[in-house]
Amino acid sequence: MEKFLKNYKVAIAKSKVEGLNFFKFGKALYEVGDTKRDSVAHGWPIPPNTTAVAMEISWANATVHCEVILSDEDDLPDVIVTSEELRGFVPTVNYDSVLAEASGPSDYLTLVLTHLLKQINNRAVESVPAGSRLSEQLAGLRAAKEFRDLHWEAFAPAAAAGGTGGLNLQITLPLDYAALSAALLSRYPDEEMCAQLLLRFIDCGLTRRVPAELRLTPSLKNLLQDYQISLKFPDFDANSGSLAAYFTRLLDSLQQRLLGISNSCNRREELINVLLSRHHNALVEYDSENFLWASFIFELNDFHFLLIVELPHEFPHPNQPWILTMRSLYHHRKTGGRAPYEKRFDSPPYSPRWTAGEMADRLEAYVLGAVPQFQRDSVNLLS
Repeated sequence: MEKFLKNYKVAIAKSKVEGLNFFKFGKALYEVGDTKRDSVAHGWPIPPNTTAVAMEISWANATVHCEVILSDEDDLPDVIVTSEELRGFVPTVNYDSVLAEASGPSDYLTLVLTHLLKQINNRAVESVPAGSRLSEQLAGLRAAKEFRDLHWEAFAPAAAAGGTGGLNLQITLPLDYAALSAALLSRYPDEEMCAQLLLRFIDCGLTRRVPAELRLTPSLKNLLQDYQISLKFPDFDANSGSLAAYFTRLLDSLQQRLLGISNSCNRREELINVLLSRHHNALVEYDSENFLWASFIFELNDFHFLLIVELPHEFPHPNQPWILTMRSLYHHRKTGGRAPYEKRFDSPPYSPRWTAGEMADRLEAYVLGAVPQFQRDSVNLLS
């Protein structure tokens, strides 16, 4: 089997996102020279000098089972759909079109599968009763210019039995990751970021709200979690607007959240860098990846203290100012060496409109004004 896969140079998309194009090869059903030459699924006679490979394709929250018939020559492969839910579905691949599109035999299988999956999409959409609310919503979505060039997947589980039990629709979101800085992306190097929206329509009358299910690659999921970005989105309600408008709003909302991550990271980095440039000799340590905090040891009138500056993820946020903590370097003797006295300042002067330089000026002035009282409180604890 490896010989044939190597000959075809099959590109297998091994995405870790459930629901993305995922071509998974299973066991060889038979090899060249086997006496049993019939398709396992349909009992069709198979030409000599071929091998059959089981394949699973994850598609719109469903699994499409196939047999791939590969030749030891540079012939076009055949794909036989064996899924029980797609029984009776025989795709008609336009092999002339495949040959015209292919740059060589290495493209054959990818293009044949592309034609197959397009037909599965069309079959799913056509299974929705004409005139139903779902049919009208799908027509509006497919006509929207924002949707025309997107990768989308559709699967109708009940279509094989002639039912109208709904449809799975999965769309790859065209997010602009260029909004994220190269430094930020370098912290999540495992794989390309990707997000898909899955909508599972239970009935074609759209009598129920449809939850938005986001499927993310681990790198994107980790990024959003690290920056405490909410992934909750409103359900789709056909009574409140069109599917096209809902898709556009959800896409814009997620894009703005990505942009907010980039802006916040840049603003935090600006402020921390200003503080580092002014007080590099007093620096203890700082967060060099996310720029969420920095600590310094200062001395004023022979009194030494540690200053910790903490910045929220959504910085600068109107309702989430920075947090300052002063910690005395003198332990409380009466307590036998417990942690030193410290005081937390949750609401120092702050405005998100200030530049990094002005923020640093205000922070320094506030600390200078707070040190005398903090020193008295700290010294009073000493025996």
